[in-house]
Amino acid sequence: MKRFFVLLLGLAAGLSAGFFGGEYIDSFLRKAPGYVSEKATYYYEKLQEKYQEYKASKSNNEAEVLDIESDEVLGLPESKEGLPEEFMPKESAALPKPAQKVAPATVQDVAPAPAPAEKVVEPEPEKEPEMVDTTHGNKGIAATINGRKITVDEIRYTYDVNPQIKDKVNFPEFYDKAVEVYVEGKLLYDKAVKNHVLETEEYKKQLELLKQDIARKVLVEKTVEASVTDAALKKFYEEYKKAFVPEKEIKAKHILVDDKGQAEEVIVKLGQGQDFVELAKKYSKEPADLGYFTKDMMIPEFGNAAFSMKVGEYSKLPVKSEYGYHVILVEDIRETKPATFEEAKPQMKQIMTNKVLESLYSDVKKNASVVMYNYNGQEVPFKGKTTGAAGK
Repeated sequence: MKRFFVLLLGLAAGLSAGFFGGEYIDSFLRKAPGYVSEKATYYYEKLQEKYQEYKASKSNNEAEVLDIESDEVLGLPESKEGLPEEFMPKESAALPKPAQKVAPATVQDVAPAPAPAEKVVEPEPEKEPEMVDTTHGNKGIAATINGRKITVDEIRYTYDVNPQIKDKVNFPEFYDKAVEVYVEGKLLYDKAVKNHVLETEEYKKQLELLKQDIARKVLVEKTVEASVTDAALKKFYEEYKKAFVPEKEIKAKHILVDDKGQAEEVIVKLGQGQDFVELAKKYSKEPADLGYFTKDMMIPEFGNAAFSMKVGEYSKLPVKSEYGYHVILVEDIRETKPATFEEAKPQMKQIMTNKVLESLYSDVKKNASVVMYNYNGQEVPFKGKTTGAAGK
């Protein structure tokens, strides 16, 4: 909840919905309460309504994205690293770096939606946000300030566009804690307007930086949304299933101790019929349960020993590794199966999103003519591709 209260303090300083996006949120969450100066907080509110209008306009499903070929946008790595056959076992000294054998095949021919022609939209006069939620608050009104309404929807918008908040708390909890500091933020903004802050050069400079940040955020969101669609994810999943090769995997527990004598003592007690889990609680340096794993996911000494055993068997000699001495119990042996669509979806979405962003950054770099200089004025190379027409 600590992060949540930092966000509320930001709202109290006048940080309306437009602030919570892009690079600002990460840096803001790392700062102590009160870090943001008053001069940096007054100009965000007007952008909120314009940004709300943009978000509402997304309902027409007209994706405006860069013209990127589908194989660049959705091409997946050629290596055998992609979706795992099952979820990873718990962290253990026996698991240095799990190797994931099966990779989804490259997904082709999933093109982003065509980009419509750019439209120049003239700014509209400021107006109060349209009230939609008439159930909560006082018939949709969260508060009034000198007769001016703040709606529940204004506060909901701040919540909806910030996954960092949504992951921590539900909206009713957020609303009850946010409404008072939201009012304080509005009062600070009103004071800023009265004191002519919006006419200062400092305000205009910082406003321009914020506009650029929002533009970058919107571009990335729209590009990803147009490419990482349900249809593309389902095609990705079908390719993954076709490429999937079953492997032998086992489910096991282990007891890890520092010296061989202790491991031998554990083995003797197992031979006397003592419970493996109870012995693990008493002796092991880490949790006993390793879950399911394939052989190459383990360090070689451990993997070789475990995969030479039968179900219900425990190691009769200590298994030495760089972490100490292991006593292993094999609980089950089976063939791996492909993950279900729902299990695989988060990882597929992340992989596809990463490829979209790689293609986006590559595209903007290759079509740019860039000259950079170090602090002493010497020219330094720009690492982006500059083979496009603009870079010739």
